[in-house]
Parts: sequence; C-alpha cells; structure tokens
Amino acid sequence: MEIDKHYKETHEPLDNAELEQRSEQLNHPKEGQEPFSEEQRISGLKRARFNFVTKSLYDPEGAISHQKQLDRDKLRASADASRVPTPNDGEGAPEVAGKYYPLAPEQWKSEVLGLRNFNVIKFPRVLQTLFYLLGYTREEICERGTNALNFKIVKELINERMFAKMGSYEPTGSRKSEFKAYQKIAFLKKNIADIEEEKVDDYSLVLGRILRWVHLAIDIRVEDVVNRRDNLEYLKQER
Repeated sequence: MEIDKHYKETHEPLDNAELEQRSEQLNHPKEGQEPFSEEQRISGLKRARFNFVTKSLYDPEGAISHQKQLDRDKLRASADASRVPTPNDGEGAPEVAGKYYPLAPEQWKSEVLGLRNFNVIKFPRVLQTLFYLLGYTREEICERGTNALNFKIVKELINERMFAKMGSYEPTGSRKSEFKAYQKIAFLKKNIADIEEEKVDDYSLVLGRILRWVHLAIDIRVEDVVNRRDNLEYLKQER
C-alpha cells in the first residue's frame, strides 16, 4: 500500500503530464490539412491517449528500446561517477538509480501479470469487461451456466495472448464478425457503469489502470459508432 501511495503522490502526476504532452504533440493536422475543429481535436486527443495507455501495458518493441536507453544511462552514470571531478563540474553526477521514466513502455505489464498471484479479486467486472471486449466468450471466463467471473480460470488467461489482443485492439471502424450480446458495447458499458476508478485504485492500482484502458476503449468505440451513423444519415439525405 505504501508503494501505491508513493506512486499516486509522486509518479502519477508525472505520468499524467507526460501523457497529455505526448497526446498534444501527436494531435496536429498534417501539412496542408485544414485545422482541426474543437470536436476533432478532443476526439484526436482521446485516441492518442488510448494509444499511449495501451503502450504502457503492451509494447514489445518500445520495451526493447527503453531497456537499451536504460543501459546507456547506467553506463553514462557509472562513467561519470568514476571520473575524477574537475573544478568545472557541476553539483554532482547525474543519478540513474531510482530515476523515474514517465509513461515508460510496458511499465504496467509485470504488475498486471502479478494479478495471477491473487487468490480472489474485488471488482471482478473490470476483468470480465476487459475479456469480453477482447473477444473472449462467457464459457472461457465465467462459472459454468452463469455470468459470474471464474477468477481461477481467468488468472491463467492473463498472459501474452491477452496483452497481444490489447495491443492490437482497434476501437474504431466497422465490425464484420458476429458478437454475443454480452460482447457488445451496450452491455460492456453497463457492466462497469457503477464502478468508480478511485475505489478500484484504492484496492489495486494496476486494476485501476486496466479499468482506465477499458473506459477509453469503450468511449472511443461509442463515439466512433455515433459518428459513422451520423455520417451515413447525412449521405442518405444528400442523395
């Protein structure tokens, strides 16, 4: 709990600031394009945030690059520490030990995997909604003949396949495959409607990160469906 408190007080503000900065930098019209409307800007920011939050959970290539950067920083800090100081040096050598890298690739992956060590879990509908959103069936994750999450089974499904599904999940665009009623956005949105992010964070920060990812995915999906319906209606009226 002290680790969670330290993250909330010290590191979460850094992550949030980095998330907003990266999202703003990414959310600009390309050269020659018209400036974004306010609605387009907000929508673009939401999608950019989703991409960066996803990478904090699953980004194999980014994780490799980040590890290389860590190794370079450690070598540089080690060399600076062993160098004989000169009068021109500053207050001290840069420290890498304990340095925090905001919004690092896969920064939450090991913690998500750590959920497999739990015997029971609160807020089971968070994981249930995640797995339904990723295309898992009720038979794969629930007690037989019910809609109650079977955490003993789900623990085994928190694996590389699940992360890969999160990494490749695209909340926009039309869907060609068939979905069960419980896999559709209306059910998923209702399934977590009364779950408060703050209460989930108090129980488990990593479960709170999953809930935020699910919320973003659903919000973007709902927005995309509405926009495509409105556009289709507009095209019909123009005929």
